[in-house]
Amino acid sequence: MANCIKLNQVYTNICKTVPGISEIFLANQGDISKVFYSTDNSMVSGFTFTGTGTTYFYKIIPPKNQAQLMDDDPVDMGAGTYKFIPKLTFPLNTLNINVWTMYTQLVMGGNFTAVVKYNNGDWFCAAPVNGLTTNGNQSFGSDPATKIGATIAMEGLEPYPIQRLSTDLSNAFESTYVVSI
Repeated sequence: MANCIKLNQVYTNICKTVPGISEIFLANQGDISKVFYSTDNSMVSGFTFTGTGTTYFYKIIPPKNQAQLMDDDPVDMGAGTYKFIPKLTFPLNTLNINVWTMYTQLVMGGNFTAVVKYNNGDWFCAAPVNGLTTNGNQSFGSDPATKIGATIAMEGLEPYPIQRLSTDLSNAFESTYVVSI
């Protein structure tokens, strides 16, 4: 209860945690050779990668409260099979050469797995099986919030809904799998 407000010796549910996404991590789907899940398949517990090295996710820090991760309603593919549609939208506020290169790679296609960290410390993984692709709804400099940047919109089609990262993976994620741009 360290982050909650104390009124008249009674703790309320009004906490100081700011909602929203604080960091986004993207990896090329082709770089991930295996995704590990908890025994009940409710959490992502690890990744292994093709190639050498240990840093395969690229870190993006979106402007405060301007990124969104959601699972759209599942699509009934017939015979009781459901697929989930994860969607990730975020602005890139600056377009230095590294960000421009990433923007170009995202827009040109490819499948990406996303790990998202929220301001309250929760971690989620979207599209570990089939990946996210840009859906053709990119805007370049048209959103006043992006100023000189671009807005990326990605979506996928997955057998599982967006899943939490296990506590062990959340604690080790940035030091194990991440390179900043």
